[in-house]
Amino acid sequence: GGVERTLVATVQREVPVIGWVILAVATLTASSSVLVIKNTTEGVPESVVQAWRYLAATLAALPIAAINTVRDMREEALARQSSGSSQAMSETTPLLPSIGQPCDGSNGMAAPPSPFRRRSTMVQAHFAKQKVGRGAKTALAGCVVSYWICNFAFMVAIRTTSHPEVVALFANLAPLVIVLARMTGLSPGGFPTLIEIGGCVAALAGAAICTFSRGGHGEDGADASSSGLSSERLGDLIAILWSLVASAFHAIYTILTKVARKEISAPTLHIWMQGGSAALALIGLVLVGDLHLSFDPNKGAFGFLYPSNSRLLAWSWMGIGVDTLGTLGYTAAMKYVKPLMVVMAAILQGSVCVFEASALGIEAPPSLEYIGGTILVLAGGFAVAKVQGGEHDTDAIEMKGADGRGTLDSV
Repeated sequence: GGVERTLVATVQREVPVIGWVILAVATLTASSSVLVIKNTTEGVPESVVQAWRYLAATLAALPIAAINTVRDMREEALARQSSGSSQAMSETTPLLPSIGQPCDGSNGMAAPPSPFRRRSTMVQAHFAKQKVGRGAKTALAGCVVSYWICNFAFMVAIRTTSHPEVVALFANLAPLVIVLARMTGLSPGGFPTLIEIGGCVAALAGAAICTFSRGGHGEDGADASSSGLSSERLGDLIAILWSLVASAFHAIYTILTKVARKEISAPTLHIWMQGGSAALALIGLVLVGDLHLSFDPNKGAFGFLYPSNSRLLAWSWMGIGVDTLGTLGYTAAMKYVKPLMVVMAAILQGSVCVFEASALGIEAPPSLEYIGGTILVLAGGFAVAKVQGGEHDTDAIEMKGADGRGTLDSV
């Protein structure tokens, strides 16, 4: 009889350089969302600003999704040709000519399909292959809703506070949520290692140092303590609460993105996230009676396209830079790294925001204390990266064969 053996092997999986490059570019570009929202949306309702972001991102994502679909269809067509596409094509192309269809004149067979017919067949075959499991569909729906809530909470926090860098830091406490979720078994990835926990704590400590080093505790703080809780401090407190909501849903949609990426490509997942969030934002405008399908720079749903530096140029960068290079970059990085590494990289957005703002003359240069906090954030991120960059997974491999030589099949 055949011999069956099970071999347990330890496989080391390393993150390729392209994975780290994508993660770095995404962090650098996504951090500028704070500056765009804070400096170009004065007097515009939060619900309208949210619709602007998703619509701008959707417009930028459409050509990327189209290019990705065309590329996939071409690869599928080449694969069919190499495996005997003539037989497969004969099953979908009628052998007998239809009424009015010309023949080749030699054997009465139908003429080759037109270019339009070939493209139509390619499109039908492509979408027929796109079978996504129920788990991935559920994860996709969860991605859309949690992404929408995360960005809404983040935007409200930005519009409420007088210190946007504080919001950028508190809104990126998602590593703590993911570590707790992995400890309780609510997130895939297994129980976190001590190095991962230590890196997460170090990064959060660095974020806290950065926050308090720019908290503005001085004479204003003394005045506030003598006259009670000032409106500015109350706004900052409310902003921090909204930031924590953003952190929780940031962790949720990052985990769900990792699940969905097993069956859905990054461009496809991105267009669904942005388009679905845009639909939710427009529905919200309808419900509150603020939907204006115009280019009005203050209340129009397409006001981000108003031809001015603070609208068209800034929001073109929002769609192309922040949400394409940034959000899509994070989604693409999920192919190589785990959710914890993605949110650890996102923690740096607050620090990058401050350095960008100081370079543009919008904010004062960061202090040595702030730089030290940023270094601590980086150290925590590198600790997590070291763990995820050289992970060892245990795979069970089944050996089958009648003569002992057999074949290897991953179980």
